[in-house]
Amino acid sequence: MLLAAACGSSATSTAKPAVPQLYAGANTMLMTAATAARQSGNSAEAAALANLAHIPMAVWAVGQRDDYQRVHTYAVGAAKAHRTGVVVIYNLPFRDQCGKYSQAAAITAHQYESWADGMIYAIGNAPIIAIIEPDGLADNARNCGLTKAQINERYALLRFDMRLFGSFTNIQPYMDAGNPGEFPDPTVLA
Repeated sequence: MLLAAACGSSATSTAKPAVPQLYAGANTMLMTAATAARQSGNSAEAAALANLAHIPMAVWAVGQRDDYQRVHTYAVGAAKAHRTGVVVIYNLPFRDQCGKYSQAAAITAHQYESWADGMIYAIGNAPIIAIIEPDGLADNARNCGLTKAQINERYALLRFDMRLFGSFTNIQPYMDAGNPGEFPDPTVLA
């Protein structure tokens, strides 16, 4: 064992990577609700809402006008707190094609790439986990009315995202592959 330790074998390198401490931010909607509950005399509800406001939650960037400012404010807060923020990148053309719960106006591939580039500037140097396009891969695999050209374009944009966000050391991109119950044969996602 001494020889193994002196030679730098894996026997001595059992340290696990540090788990990031996630940023809770200031959830102003919950704090506003907590204040309203407190003012109406419901102290138990106010306390519960205030506690929820301090639980780490992701900020969703979904193609809205205020995306860049919200993400930037959140990222600056995470950096100042020495915590890791979580940002969901969710503006892929024909998003949520299968679920239809969060569809938005279709944007072009060029518009999407420009928007994603803007997210990089909004994040800045903050430590961020970027969840890339939930539903993106799953909707492509399920093919809920997308043309072959649309599916191919979406795959290209997902690759673009992984390269873009993965090229910055402060950003850890994660691409969601969908719910395991959706695909008995997960090879369709490969």
